[in-house]
Amino acid sequence: MDPAPDAPVLIVQHESTVGPGNLTGWLDAQRIPWQLADARASRYPERPWRAIVVLGSEASAYDDTLDWLRAEKAYLQPLVDSGTPVLGLCFGAQLLAVLTGGEVRRAAATIRGWTDVRSEEETLGGRWLSWHGDEILPASSAEVVARSATCVEAFRVGPHLGLQFHPEVTADIVAGWTEEDFGASGLEAEASRVERDTASCLTDATVGAAAIYERFFTRVPVES
Repeated sequence: MDPAPDAPVLIVQHESTVGPGNLTGWLDAQRIPWQLADARASRYPERPWRAIVVLGSEASAYDDTLDWLRAEKAYLQPLVDSGTPVLGLCFGAQLLAVLTGGEVRRAAATIRGWTDVRSEEETLGGRWLSWHGDEILPASSAEVVARSATCVEAFRVGPHLGLQFHPEVTADIVAGWTEEDFGASGLEAEASRVERDTASCLTDATVGAAAIYERFFTRVPVES
């Protein structure tokens, strides 16, 4: 069943440092209502959703020792199966892969920084921020639509879209992650690399993020 015209988008957040960033501003500008759910609290509203956005996390999508992650999977699985469109971002894309029959495993290298992404789809190709230590092995039913030199960067399964990179990031989000991962580790050169690339890439990436959201959300069916 299609959602009502005023059905909100559910945004699932896992950590305070990994927020929806520029996404909520875009939704507000389009007058698309949204609601935030804290995955760690394992409490989800029971209502129809226009779509679901699953944000990033420091956790691994295959870590079944986490009570909140088991609860999140149990909540999302029937919605994914019934066709409620899901946009997965980084960990969210990994979780989407698991829920659609794919796998996630530890990557050969941890990626922290701006990454060249190749795609035949104009909205997906370009320089995007990647910040992950796991990689996606999509299901055979999935369509891989973007790659980088190290991993699958985007895939589709039905109405769902998984992005290994982070289109939602803002300058404050990137600065926070950079400080957290590099600031106290004596990795000034790595921090400087991310800061320099952010200065040159973020504006274009923010424009590109809006194009991704436009394409994803305009595909979501809404009753007239």
